[in-house]
Amino acid sequence: MLQTLSIRNFAIIDRIDLDFSSGFTVLTGETGSGKSIVIDALAAVLGGRVGGDQVRAGSESANIEAIFDISKHTAIQERIAARDLQGDDADCLLIRRVVGAKGKGRVSINDHVSTLGTLQEIVGGLVEICGQHEHHSLLMEDRHRVLLDAAASHGEMLVHMREAYTAWRAAESAYEAFNSRAHDVSTRREMIHLVLADIDRVAPVLGEMDALDAERGRLAHADKLKRGASVIESLLYGDDGAIYDVLARAESELNALVEIDAELGVYLGSLQSVSREVEEIARALARYAHVTESDPNRLEALELRTGELRRLCRKYGGELHDVIAKRETLADELRDLEQPEARREVLDTERQMARVHAEGIARGLSRSRRGACKKLDTLVQRELSEMELGKAVFRTEVHVRADDDLTPHGMDDVRFYWTANPGEPEKPLVRIASGGELSRLMLAIKTVLSGQDLVAVYIFDEVDSGIGGKAADSIGRKIHKVAEQSQAIVITHLAPVAARADHHLCVTKTEEGGRTLSRVEYLQGEMRTEELARMIDGNTGNRATKAAAKAMLARG
Repeated sequence: MLQTLSIRNFAIIDRIDLDFSSGFTVLTGETGSGKSIVIDALAAVLGGRVGGDQVRAGSESANIEAIFDISKHTAIQERIAARDLQGDDADCLLIRRVVGAKGKGRVSINDHVSTLGTLQEIVGGLVEICGQHEHHSLLMEDRHRVLLDAAASHGEMLVHMREAYTAWRAAESAYEAFNSRAHDVSTRREMIHLVLADIDRVAPVLGEMDALDAERGRLAHADKLKRGASVIESLLYGDDGAIYDVLARAESELNALVEIDAELGVYLGSLQSVSREVEEIARALARYAHVTESDPNRLEALELRTGELRRLCRKYGGELHDVIAKRETLADELRDLEQPEARREVLDTERQMARVHAEGIARGLSRSRRGACKKLDTLVQRELSEMELGKAVFRTEVHVRADDDLTPHGMDDVRFYWTANPGEPEKPLVRIASGGELSRLMLAIKTVLSGQDLVAVYIFDEVDSGIGGKAADSIGRKIHKVAEQSQAIVITHLAPVAARADHHLCVTKTEEGGRTLSRVEYLQGEMRTEELARMIDGNTGNRATKAAAKAMLARG
């Protein structure tokens, strides 16, 4: 959800810092006070189009900052992590945008300098601004498919579709890659033969390098090892007064003591065991010293062998196991190249089977989508009828792509059709709906699909255009329902809508030092009642009007 929004030198706003809470927040105020400018600033910090003419007169730049809580939005966190733009808190998204009066600007994400394109990719789908055409996702037909899929509740089938599509494209790529190499098979075979011959001549063995290094180390220090082993053997056993002799005397003394105190016998076995171990170690070192000899010829052979193995590593892979793995891969490829038709048939069969599998899932998706169309249309129509759009017609159509063109989402294009006027034919929604109609339609759809998409924040502007009375109260209730799942921020001129809000912000326009400024105030208690009274008939002092405002708040 949106937690804070800070605006500096944007349009008629010199400085505003807003804290938002979950639920339903309403922005009210006189026409021209700057309510929509707040939404424009939010759209700008999300990557929307903004020009230098929107920088406050006399300022070099506008600065907008927003902080979002994304703890429940793993898709957004994954997008941030994939671009290495994490901040100190993985649950927080901090966006700053600077718009220069001369057109230049800057974008930062979690204090990392970024680009406008990256920003748009990261926040895509996080905030839905309803009412401004340039930001309205209902004007993007890909969004129609997403909304219909949410109504159809076939998320598992969509996962299978993406997996099947990926497998089919991989099989297609393997087949195409094999065919693209066909004209150069002879050259490729010759090259592989040369590499295999080079590796096989050396015949590397897994783990061989470590064994060679160990043996080289022993031969390089053979004289030192021989002398050292002999010295240790003498100290342990060979010399007069060696450790073995000392232990023998100790054993003799202990035997004498045991005759006096039998309890000391427990130590006799341990002492005898130590003597035997010393003797065995000494004999082993003697044998080691006897067989260890410097061997310049063997050392030279080891150096040559190690050099050959290192050459293979430099030429074909970082480590010896990489070289061996490469040899296996090339040998497999050579077998395929020497039997090209058989391999081609295998790859062709695999791609055809993958395509058939993907098409089967896509057709199942098409059936599910067509079945969901009537359900979505009926539920949306019911919601619209409560917002003085009962005579409007909303219809969803699913069209199979030409030549059964497959995508990761299936083979369908989904399109919403609309008419707000009885007797007029429905036309594609993207061509004819007004901003207010789009906002109410999005509200209707979101009410139907509440909680089933990524959107964390819904901004409704113009949603109450041309309505009043019962319809306004209905819109307020629907927005409140949406806000139970997603944060909702609404600009309205209708008191029944504002009365349903959990939080109320009032935007006012003042003049200071000959300059026009916008200010935002949090309303509670009597101040909120007075603002609702103003919205009802413009008279905050009328008792009847204030009573009506209090009644609205009580219902809300």
